[in-house]
Amino acid sequence: MMHQITLNKRILSAENGLLLGNGDLSVSVYQTDTAIVWRFGKGNVWDRRLDLRDDPEPAHIDEVARGLLEEGWQVGPYGGPVTALRGSKDEKRMQELCQGSPKSYEERPYPCPKPVGELALHLPPDLMELELSQTLSIEEGVLTITCRQEPVFDLTLRCWVDSAENILLVDWKFTSAPEAEYGTKQLLWFSLYRWADPRVEVFAADQFADWRFGLCCGTNAPEKAVPLPPPVAEEADGLWRIRQDFYPEKTFPGGSCCLMAALSGGKAEPPRWKQPDTAAIHILPTGSALPSGRSGCLTVGVTATGDPHGDEAGLARLRALASEPDFPERSLAALKASMDAFWSRSSFRCGEQLLENLWYETLYAFRCIYRGGTVPPGLFFPSTVKDYGHWHGDYHSNYNFQQPFWGICAANHPEGLDSYFDGMEYFLKTGRRIARDYYGARGAFVQLSAFPIDDDSDPIGVVPMGRMAYMTGWAPSLYWERYLCTGDKDWLRDVGYPVIRDCALFFLDFLKKGPDGKYHAFPSNQGEDGFTGNPADFCDCEEVADHLCRCLRTAIEAAAALDTDRELSAQWQERLAHYAADKAASLPEGSLERWRQAENPAEFNLNYLNRVHKESDGGWPSDRDDIHQWYLGHYPIVQLKRMHSGAYRTEIDYPRFLREIRRWRHPNGLCWAMAASRYGRIGAWTETLGMLGPLTESLLQSWDGCLRFFPGLPPEVDASFERMRARGAFLVTAGQQGGTVGEIEILSEKGGLCTFQSPWERAAAEGGDGNPVPLQQNRWGQLCFETKAGETYRLKKA
Repeated sequence: MMHQITLNKRILSAENGLLLGNGDLSVSVYQTDTAIVWRFGKGNVWDRRLDLRDDPEPAHIDEVARGLLEEGWQVGPYGGPVTALRGSKDEKRMQELCQGSPKSYEERPYPCPKPVGELALHLPPDLMELELSQTLSIEEGVLTITCRQEPVFDLTLRCWVDSAENILLVDWKFTSAPEAEYGTKQLLWFSLYRWADPRVEVFAADQFADWRFGLCCGTNAPEKAVPLPPPVAEEADGLWRIRQDFYPEKTFPGGSCCLMAALSGGKAEPPRWKQPDTAAIHILPTGSALPSGRSGCLTVGVTATGDPHGDEAGLARLRALASEPDFPERSLAALKASMDAFWSRSSFRCGEQLLENLWYETLYAFRCIYRGGTVPPGLFFPSTVKDYGHWHGDYHSNYNFQQPFWGICAANHPEGLDSYFDGMEYFLKTGRRIARDYYGARGAFVQLSAFPIDDDSDPIGVVPMGRMAYMTGWAPSLYWERYLCTGDKDWLRDVGYPVIRDCALFFLDFLKKGPDGKYHAFPSNQGEDGFTGNPADFCDCEEVADHLCRCLRTAIEAAAALDTDRELSAQWQERLAHYAADKAASLPEGSLERWRQAENPAEFNLNYLNRVHKESDGGWPSDRDDIHQWYLGHYPIVQLKRMHSGAYRTEIDYPRFLREIRRWRHPNGLCWAMAASRYGRIGAWTETLGMLGPLTESLLQSWDGCLRFFPGLPPEVDASFERMRARGAFLVTAGQQGGTVGEIEILSEKGGLCTFQSPWERAAAEGGDGNPVPLQQNRWGQLCFETKAGETYRLKKA
């Protein structure tokens, strides 16, 4: 069964537009009264200016420790009044450090991602009863739009983004059209355009007029914010194009640009009358004013400085490709091959269609905006970003940047994690300097925020937000997940372990032994907490402790897997053995509870986030709580914490999951993290791609090394999946029907012990040759059997 999103109405905003993309170039398709609009987005189109001239010298951790211990600093998480309960020796320095976030973050709206521009197809404005229908084929990556007013007008469009090249193709065909033009106007024409950057206070005012919410940061000193140079429409080598220039900065000291051009399929010309704030090109399709039955294909290319082939040379290359007569046919064939390969990795069928659609729509959206080797997006889908964005549209490491990748490995797309690793490089470049200069430590400290900039300056060098240590322990989690699910030691050696090692090195130096003979993590707040004035509140905070313990364990296991760094590993073990707040160490040795605590990714530990929510309503705010009305972003992490802690209750949590999807799903299949009624329409949020995480773990769990089948679905819900990836490098296929789990197939890619929780009273196993495979029972009552690399095994009811 093919999955589709069909809409028999106009979609009026890019945030809700149907998506196309190849992981680098993405497009949101929406409509106006008389036009169909393709809005372009690209992960590396950023205003990268990082202007730190008004910021204080970043905080050294020793002065933060003194401020808490000796002076009793007290300040809210996002700044505001600052008090030293025991008096301050340097009031000025305390005030400039205790800001929440620095002036560069609050007074200038950049760095931030920027819109690329738009293509519009202008429909005949005199067709008063024109009906529009649009169908996105999820498995094909092709959007079909029909525009019809019987009997005079029938236009069909097929559009897609090339799977490898940053080219949008719009294939159009008339089934019927007026015999004559309306007056002297073209029946069908396109425009390609980019508007000028507004002043930030004007943008915020427009947002406030629409939503009663302006911009959450970057507007405190609008006189300091300089918009980008206005875009220009220019002709170069016979090709009309839109050019948006960006100011010089450290990544591109000579400046940078983004280019858009119609490559083939029409005659481009500048408009006779030019709008003062917009650079535009009009495109007349070849043979416009067409009789019935005529067709054509318009191609539009997008390049940016930093692309593999550059901006100017890259556009010339795309032009040459698109000019080949059979390019549309070859592009469509290549897209089909690429999509077939993508969807062959795994599949899911479910009697609850809402969940099945969520699987396919989320994976499709992920493929549109993420691809290894390109600049990954931050908080928002690139084709939906506005001129400025909340929180600068940055990479936020206290869950927002990680969450889109939850479930992607389980869906058997470990390559999807490459975009996370690409983004982490920006954190690590800054983090190595922060560790060295402001902690006196080796390794890397992972900051709260990062930008895709070649700059190691600390962008959040103030407190409380800029010296939280828990993200450093969180960062390696997905690196380790990739290794555990693939068993790829070459990748671990070359990519994963260097990052795991750097984060563990930081904790090796950050932890200090106290008078009790134990190591302690001080100072660091957690979550987004402020300073209370009591230094004990910032020693071994639960979230910091959980993540640093998990990081040290990961480093020890990774070093052992590679047989390297034995001396370092011994030091990590010594810190862990004598750390004061290791939850696993407090549990009985040899117990399943201790094993699961040690193996659980720290972000999914049961902690204060669960305790503040109501157990009676699935550990998530009830309908009476204000947060439920505006914030879905935290839902996946709270649910995964419940799943991993044993707090998950199917009768409560499963219906709640369905309600949340229905409540937050938008027309393009995306669930939104935050309500437009609270934050305005500022872009579609990447973080709620993480809804895939609770879904995959409802079907198959392996986070502690034990396979559990359909642990989050009620038995009455029929469901099946193929080739889901589990820890141990196992590919699992299973089904549940009529309340019974059927035969389970397990492909072992690397060999080794396979452990599972039997869904039956008695279980049996057999190899690919049909011969029985002996099952053993471990000390916790779980069943296990040895596997060989490349062999397929079957589990069934005995």
